[in-house]
Amino acid sequence: MFNLEAQIKRCDLQLRAEYPGLTTEIYKINSNQYLIYCKKHYTEFNELKDEFNSSIRTIGTPVKLTLEKPMEYQELIKGIDFENIGSKFEGIVVTWIDIENILYSKFFDIDFKSIYENPDKRGEMIIEISDKTKLEQEKKLMEFLDGIGLAFKYYRIDRVDKGNHINIRKSFENKYDPIYCFTDKDLEFSKRDSTLWFDNAGRIFKHEFKKDDLYFYDEDKTKCLINFSMFENINLRNNILLYDTVYCSLPLSSEFEGFLKTQNVKKDELLELVSKDRIKFLLTNTEKRYDVHFLNEAYKINSNSVITRRGINSIIACDIVEIYRNYILSDIVSWEDIGLISELIGKKKGINTKKIFSILSWPIKSVTDAFKILNFNSPHSVSSFGANTVINF
Repeated sequence: MFNLEAQIKRCDLQLRAEYPGLTTEIYKINSNQYLIYCKKHYTEFNELKDEFNSSIRTIGTPVKLTLEKPMEYQELIKGIDFENIGSKFEGIVVTWIDIENILYSKFFDIDFKSIYENPDKRGEMIIEISDKTKLEQEKKLMEFLDGIGLAFKYYRIDRVDKGNHINIRKSFENKYDPIYCFTDKDLEFSKRDSTLWFDNAGRIFKHEFKKDDLYFYDEDKTKCLINFSMFENINLRNNILLYDTVYCSLPLSSEFEGFLKTQNVKKDELLELVSKDRIKFLLTNTEKRYDVHFLNEAYKINSNSVITRRGINSIIACDIVEIYRNYILSDIVSWEDIGLISELIGKKKGINTKKIFSILSWPIKSVTDAFKILNFNSPHSVSSFGANTVINF
């Protein structure tokens, strides 16, 4: 048996993200039948239902939408609030690749052998870890699995002889590099930023952890971003003179010496700027693709000077949540009014009502999309959510 409830809660969350202002309740009719009761909706119900069945509902998930509140049911299930999507990470839909990524990244201090579904017991996931794993680490792993709400009903952790296990983490990194954002357990700054994300993502999406709480951000300092991975004709010295802090996206290791030559700067000079907290390095790619020796030196001098992808994703998430919280329309009119305005504009201009509504309500959808994407992907995926996703219909 699988954990259908977790899947259905995520379907309901995605439905409300696609249709902000929609109010729903989840009912368990029996073990194989669930209903999502749409209390308030601001679009044609048949259109809503078609969208749900074709683009939102996971194949095979026994749930339907209804306009009628069921009279008989076994349980009323609490949905996932937008502000709680980061709590226990239950707001994400995960594939096998995703769950491998999140476990290897969050629990970088555990040596995994394999993760797979038990062929002899339906609905059970087996996680094989090193027999040297500390009991406290194993306990935290099980607590996380219980809270994340995967499709599996049962979890089993098996300890295996460390000498017999392959380096599955390296196999994963080599296969999916650099699409996925994972933790390199050999690099301290990678592990630090992994901890930053996984310990605070829930607080970020509740707006309890903000940009000022990030170790590399200071609101009172003037700052700029220079992308040296793409542009060579920017003068680093000019920007050092103009700003308190310069954030640099470095070129990969194969281009690093060329970058130093073009800028007429030495590594020691960059490290001196690091010591004075004048320059910080943004790693938008896999850490090992950069000059790791130089980055380790910079990290030893000033640990705040090296920022990996999960650190960058953290500030992106803070910005998205801040936009959502400060969205002007949410303080002026209700979602019902926005729905009516969208309908009036749509009819008058001959434009699909949902398109108008999406333009007016994009900050809400951006929050759920950002959480899903930033959990696994590099900052290069930022174009997959936000206002740009609704203006090009």
